Amino acid sequence: MADEAFADYLDGLGGETLAVVLVVAEAGDRGPLRILRSRPERLRTRAYLLARAPARLLAPVEDDSDVEGIVDLDRLTPEALARAVENGLRAYGALGTNPLIPEYYLDATYNRIFDWFETTKWDWRELDLSQIRRELLTEPEIDILQESAIIEFGTLPGAHNFLREWADEYSFSSWALSWGAEEARHSLVQCRYLHEIGIDVRAKHALYKREPYPIGENRAATLMMNIISESRAAEYYKTLARL
Repeated sequence: MADEAFADYLDGLGGETLAVVLVVAEAGDRGPLRILRSRPERLRTRAYLLARAPARLLAPVEDDSDVEGIVDLDRLTPEALARAVENGLRAYGALGTNPLIPEYYLDATYNRIFDWFETTKWDWRELDLSQIRRELLTEPEIDILQESAIIEFGTLPGAHNFLREWADEYSFSSWALSWGAEEARHSLVQCRYLHEIGIDVRAKHALYKREPYPIGENRAATLMMNIISESRAAEYYKTLARL
């Protein structure tokens, strides 16, 4: 298809969805790709090149045009064509419509906060649970320790819901995994502490907490609920430390 005809075709679509296009690669002409990517509303469209002997990596111009892959014209069959379209539709759907997704992975907020987040973690080697002296603990304090260990199992549904509600991106979801891994240590260390003083927490409590919360209607509200729960937990531990 000539460049002008392809441009007219895109213009004729108006606001209609164009999920996948297949462009015949002839003599290095990438005009259709440039036309496609020059339209902001078509940046999500997945593009495949139809070329002969394509057993090579994408050339820079093709990679800059965000080409999804190359289909071998010499081996083109209805099945191969259907497979390319199917993969393209899946890729198009995965991109979603989130306007905050950057073009390059390292431009995400997660990359910027990762190094800082790593500095906030405590080291297991700092803990010597063998030094715990049960005789210094009151029964109310032990009750609080058991309650807080069980409360911390709420990390499981919390992380689950973060991943569900942020299913159209990867930056916050990656942070949620790091946060969840860190939070999961809280219940573990508390259960180990209790074990040292002769109290074993039953696994049923983790299962009781495992059920995901209902999906929220607003992400900001979900975050706010998490902040509130973390603030309450912080006050809980401060109170315990003052006892």
